[in-house]
Amino acid sequence: MASIQHLVNSHAITTAQSIATRGKVTKLPDSCRGLTAECVFVDGGGGTNIKVYIQTSLDSIGSSTAGGKPQVWFDVMCFAFATTAGRKLLKVREETAVVADHVETADALTDDTAVSGLIGTHVRARIVTTGTYIPDSTIDVYLRIED
Repeated sequence: MASIQHLVNSHAITTAQSIATRGKVTKLPDSCRGLTAECVFVDGGGGTNIKVYIQTSLDSIGSSTAGGKPQVWFDVMCFAFATTAGRKLLKVREETAVVADHVETADALTDDTAVSGLIGTHVRARIVTTGTYIPDSTIDVYLRIED
């Protein structure tokens, strides 16, 4: 059965920021077969650009890392906005074959793309902004976890 998480809850964007764990780090169920994310940008004015990376981690499998928590994160989705409000959707599926070697990178995925076939044990949103936005500018991220 699918569930919906509010991964980032009306995060205010003001000055340039690079925030790794704004919102929740969510442990995914073993039965997770897909993720659908919706990113909502409310523009209050100003700013240059915003990227929201949905990232996953595989290194907590077997709890061999410190406290069994993820240490290495990599991008599976990238939402990009400039100065116009909007809503965007992206989806990844676990059963999609990865046809070439995929380098686990953070903050490097091409704008408005997703990489299917790679879903780890946890997921988070990383927000990277440039420029100064008026405080009414916010980001929300909703995540549908699919079994």
